[in-house]
Amino acid sequence: YKATDSYGQGMTATFMQVLKAYSVFNNGGKMVTPQIVDSLDFGLKKHHFKTKEPIRVIKQSTANEIKRLLIKTVEEGTGVAAKVKNIEVGGKTGTANISKGKVGYSKKRYITSFFGFANDDKLKYTIGVKVREPEHKYYYASQSAVPVFKEIINSLIALNYLEPKVQEK
Repeated sequence: YKATDSYGQGMTATFMQVLKAYSVFNNGGKMVTPQIVDSLDFGLKKHHFKTKEPIRVIKQSTANEIKRLLIKTVEEGTGVAAKVKNIEVGGKTGTANISKGKVGYSKKRYITSFFGFANDDKLKYTIGVKVREPEHKYYYASQSAVPVFKEIINSLIALNYLEPKVQEK
């Protein structure tokens, strides 16, 4: 399994485990516990969550380097469709074949994902999107999960949870 583990097949993690891992890169090497927000009442009130104190799990310099690479993925890589003007955005696409149990992986069934972050000068959001079995012509994460991620960022801006930086003239 060493060969397939190198690109993620054969490994398992829950959505929340992956989201929690990505939050480390957006929080200077400190791990925070993700919060689920009900999409039905997302825009109606500001949420105030009681959270545990962040725990340092990697050096800040390591987190900053990975964050830089995630930003580069959005600036010029597979996540370019997630770019939002005047918001710091970084992340990583994932496209995987769905397991057929003990007999391998399906060649026509996929799960796609995009995990990353969107930040302004005051607030930071670590966001994950998973699409199970997208239409076949959209089976890459860049075509299915990334556009959803960008819509979430645009909603955060529209609801004043994120504020794009004002460009000086």
